[in-house]
Amino acid sequence: MEPVSVKPDTIEKQTTKVVTKTKVIGSLPKDTIHLEYEENHGHYLKVIVNGLPMRFLLDTGCSDVQITNLEVSFMHKHGMLPASCHVGEAVATIADGSQVKCDQWKLSSVKIGKTELTDIECGAMENCNAELLIGQTVLEKLGTVSIDYKKHLLLIY
Repeated sequence: MEPVSVKPDTIEKQTTKVVTKTKVIGSLPKDTIHLEYEENHGHYLKVIVNGLPMRFLLDTGCSDVQITNLEVSFMHKHGMLPASCHVGEAVATIADGSQVKCDQWKLSSVKIGKTELTDIECGAMENCNAELLIGQTVLEKLGTVSIDYKKHLLLIY
């Protein structure tokens, strides 16, 4: 068979339409919070409580928010936590299993990154050296969250 010679003007152009689809594995986070990591302690995050910047330990094993009477006194003295926000007294179980009395307060604002939560109850410990803790009550109100332990990030969806 002999080769056929074709003139360039007689070749029809064929077009191929390429369709690509992006598969969404999960939604993008609406906020990414950088965590400060301290070995043998854990991950800390900056939280603004009633207008006051504070540093909290992110404690997924803690049921609620814990601050100390020192923070309560400071906020009360500066008009950030009126006496009317005192809810009552409670008993908190701490990490070692022991129980301690604490005052319960209602925080009007807890801001983590772009997200502001309102009317958050917290316990105030007498031990002024105790860590400030962010626990499950706040994490649940944030909605779906993920912690990237390698990159030290809290992702809020």
